[in-house]
Amino acid sequence: MRKFLSLVLLIIIIISCSTVPITGRKSFNIIPTETINSMSFQEYGNFLKSNKVIYKTRQADLVRRVGKNIQKAVVFFQTFKVSETLKVSY
Repeated sequence: MRKFLSLVLLIIIIISCSTVPITGRKSFNIIPTETINSMSFQEYGNFLKSNKVIYKTRQADLVRRVGKNIQKAVVFFQTFKVSETLKVSY
């Protein structure tokens, strides 16, 4: 019985592993990505309802600039396949 439970647990762990798109590293996911995304959008909506969004301040400009830089970096990685050079053999 113990061997059977160990085998079932091993299968569950293997099924739960996935590859991260940009870096190619392996990740163990207990909760599916779709569930996490759905929950995060719902919580972000709740956050926006209870907090005031700032506009036209130095802090808002900084956040906007950082977001644009992150967006550019991701597009660069996807366009030029830089992610292939980040993969490390273990």
